[in-house]
Order: sequence, then C-alpha cells, then structure tokens
Amino acid sequence: MFNKGSFHWYVQRFTAIVLFLCFNLFVCFSNLNLFICTSFLILLLLHLEVGIENFIYDYMHDSFSIFISLILLDLLIIFSTKSIFFFVIFL
Repeated sequence: MFNKGSFHWYVQRFTAIVLFLCFNLFVCFSNLNLFICTSFLILLLLHLEVGIENFIYDYMHDSFSIFISLILLDLLIIFSTKSIFFFVIFL
C-alpha cells in the first residue's frame, strides 16, 4: 500500500496534526492530563525521528555518515523514550 517515502510523508503529516491538537489541549486546559502529556511527548519523538531521518537521507550522500547518523538518531530516540518513561512513572 505504501512505499517507504510515502509512508514517511503520511506519518509526518499525521503526527503534525495530532501534535497541533494535543498542544491546543495543553493551552486550553490548565490541569495537564497524564495521558495527553505522554501521548504528546511520544508523538513528538516520532515526528522528530521521521523528520531527522528524512533530512539525513536527503542531505547526506556518504553511506558511512548516513549509517553513523542513523545509529546516533536511534540512540537519541531510545534515550528520550527512556526519559519519558521515567518521567511518567515518577510524576
């Protein structure tokens, strides 16, 4: 149904719309719901990963630097997900 390029495009647009809606919920309601806060942070990470991955594939041409950049991006996402998990547990 989707090839890799169109899937990234749809994920990027979908997460942008949902992030916009979640941000408006933050602004409208003073008490932050834990579910909305967690989903906002997870969607923000997904949106960030897809965007940076597209940037890497579009503007880097050396295969070794693409490989290293994708590994560093994955490590950043893993560390950020761990931080969000601990934030939710200890909140």
